[in-house]
Order: sequence, then C-alpha cells, then structure tokens
Amino acid sequence: MISGKIELTHINHNLPYSHPKQILEDKHLSHQQKVTLLKDLEYDLREISVADEENMLGNITTGSLLEETRKTLLQLEKKHFKDGEKKAPTKQ
Repeated sequence: MISGKIELTHINHNLPYSHPKQILEDKHLSHQQKVTLLKDLEYDLREISVADEENMLGNITTGSLLEETRKTLLQLEKKHFKDGEKKAPTKQ
C-alpha cells in the first residue's frame, strides 16, 4: 500500500521529471509533446484520486500535484497562444 505524498516518478517511472514545471521548461520537447505529457499526467492523477477515494490505495495526496499540473498546462496554453499571436500574419 502506498501512503503519503505522491511524486511523478510514482505515476510513470519513465518520466525524468519530479514536477510538472520541469515538463514545461524542457527545451527538447515540442509544444504538443508537453501538452500530451501534462494531459496524460492529469488523467493519471485523477484516476489515482478516484482510487484513493474508494480506499483502494491507502492514503495518497494527489491534490497539490494535480493542481500544479493543471496550472502548468494552463500556463503552457497561454504562452502558446501569445506566441501564436505574435507570429500571425496581418492583412496589409
């Protein structure tokens, strides 16, 4: 049974990140790869949260990591939108 605070490595052992912001800051990933990783992470955290509510895993705290994941995804989308506006063609 797992107990306590959960980290990214508990969810996916293949991820070399310990915090969602590290995904955002990784220069080797494309925008779409970052979005995919963060959305997959959010989904996994929600699944863990549901399992915890059903007392299937013990006492696991996913709330703060889920919140950070959602904030990071929102930050990524805002940045992408702003960058897209700067590069958009104009009608002149």
